[in-house]
Amino acid sequence: MGAGRTVTLEYGTIAGAQRGWAKISGTTVNNDLVWMDWTTDGGSSWLQCGPFAVDRGPGTSKTSAAKKTMDVSGYQFRACGYLKNAGQTKCTSPWW
Repeated sequence: MGAGRTVTLEYGTIAGAQRGWAKISGTTVNNDLVWMDWTTDGGSSWLQCGPFAVDRGPGTSKTSAAKKTMDVSGYQFRACGYLKNAGQTKCTSPWW
């Protein structure tokens, strides 16, 4: 994302199901934002989970809620973040 911050799309097994979430980390500041989008039409439209604000001080990470990624036919995901002091939004690409 720049300014020493990174937004990543991550996944893992939670409660027996593969789930994905967005994470912002690095030189974060309070009120940087992170969220996860998901689409079923290749990104023409999407649903957004979040945003969730960094709220535990500089340099702390924050994640979005986790969304089930297996057995959800046609779903694609991306992670997005907003840098408070830069006033910019960026998302991972391409959709996963």
